[in-house]
Amino acid sequence: MQTGTMSPTTNSALVDAAFTGPRARGLRQAIHRRRIRLGWSEFMLRYVLDKLGFGPKLTHLPDYRLEQALEILNAYSPPRPDGWAYDSGARYICFLQHQAGWSDADLRAYLTLTFKKTHPNLLSEQERNALAATLKSIIDPQGEPQ
Repeated sequence: MQTGTMSPTTNSALVDAAFTGPRARGLRQAIHRRRIRLGWSEFMLRYVLDKLGFGPKLTHLPDYRLEQALEILNAYSPPRPDGWAYDSGARYICFLQHQAGWSDADLRAYLTLTFKKTHPNLLSEQERNALAATLKSIIDPQGEPQ
């Protein structure tokens, strides 16, 4: 063996640490968490990563490539259907909803039961005013100015 060079086993250990260390494991877990939030199957994730040039398996990537893949996945925002985008009145209702402590499911249930509608965009101006008044009364039951 020459002086100053690494043996094949030492070099292999360094490469293995880059692929299997706790940091790499954490990055792979973060990528899978993002995959789940996007609603993708494992097949879909492999397909996307392969088409982006990362290869089909996360275990074959070093830390810096895993970081790049995670950055790309975090930057991706799936398009929403036009019907689910909030208009200005619905954004205000959403703001009041969060102030009142209601979840999206709570709001949707209230809209369905009270107005027979499933989304704040579908409400008429009169219905929005009634919903806003209800949410405001929950936020400040005394009606005191803030």
